[in-house]
Amino acid sequence: MRRDTFKKIGFLGEFSIDIGEDESGALFIYEVNSKPMQFDEEEIETNRLLHLKNLFIELTFPNLTIK
Repeated sequence: MRRDTFKKIGFLGEFSIDIGEDESGALFIYEVNSKPMQFDEEEIETNRLLHLKNLFIELTFPNLTIK
C-alpha cells in the first residue's frame, strides 16, 4: 500500500486479502482477514503448522525426503 494511504485512514496493522480473477482479467476481493494465518479450529491450525514446518525443512535441506 502507498504510504499516503496510511495518512488518510490510519494504521491498519496485519491483514491479508484473498483475490480472484475472472476470464476477462477483472479482479474480485473474496475476503479480507484481520489476522492472517491464525485459525481457531485446532485441526486446521495443526495442519498449517505441519505444512509450514515441512516447507522450512524442504527449503533448508532440498535433498532431504520428508515422509
